[in-house]
Amino acid sequence: EECFICKSSIEGWGIVSGCSCRGTAGLAHVSCLVRRAQMAVEHWDETDSGQGMHAWQDCSMCGQEYHGAVRLALGWACWKTYQGRSTTRLEEAHAHVMWRIEAMQHLGLAMDEAERYQEALVLYETYLATLHRVAPFADGPILAAQGNVANMLVAVGRTNEALRCMREVHKTSKKMFGTDDERTIKAANNIIQALDHLERLDEVKTMARKQLQIATDALPPTHDIILTLRRQLAKALFMNKDASQANVREAKGIFEDLTKTRRQIFGAAHPDTIMDQQLLDDLISLLPASRGLRPV
Repeated sequence: EECFICKSSIEGWGIVSGCSCRGTAGLAHVSCLVRRAQMAVEHWDETDSGQGMHAWQDCSMCGQEYHGAVRLALGWACWKTYQGRSTTRLEEAHAHVMWRIEAMQHLGLAMDEAERYQEALVLYETYLATLHRVAPFADGPILAAQGNVANMLVAVGRTNEALRCMREVHKTSKKMFGTDDERTIKAANNIIQALDHLERLDEVKTMARKQLQIATDALPPTHDIILTLRRQLAKALFMNKDASQANVREAKGIFEDLTKTRRQIFGAAHPDTIMDQQLLDDLISLLPASRGLRPV
């Protein structure tokens, strides 16, 4: 095994893989991924092209987000790279400030993905407050940041508070960007996940169906939002205590298609693939009891 960047298997702290590349294609040293991301940001700064800050979270080969320990390591490296940077040149000052802000967000996303929710919440709240201060008219990023804060409120058990915030974000996004804009659909998906957390499954089912109709017309069929909406719908269908046999069959079909799609796009080891497979297994384990379900 060798690093696809430096072509060495010796240098660094070992070979890792944390994306959706198949086989040895995505194997790399974390130190090489860090330097590659730093160079991508420098290239963006000079040419306004390329991955830019996205290189800290997205693999340049498969295009998918890093996950697990690799995501967390890159999140910390991103923060350490930009949090202390300064310049006396006025034309560079704004870029350096924005890099620090984006680095804060990347670390928050990494903490979120690592299920370190309280730390992620602090970072998201700080990121949002900083955005309000330095970019008060950046409506899209501010709404997205408010959504991230609300998601972490759910994760730390403050779900009712989060739901109020999510509904306001969705209302504002719909007014500013339209019902079929990706940002608005994502805001609606956040509400659905909060409702799921509260076990308000009938509301989840109704809202998920509605948003899937909108998302299917607006986004590619394998877009992550569509896949997540389908998961939420299937969960609501079979976890509802009043589920009918038709509900369970529909949920089983959704999960079977989801696991197949996830494997094709992300690979079998990806956390989302594993989650959907586990949900399918849970559903199948309940099938013998389905004789007691309502026929329709």
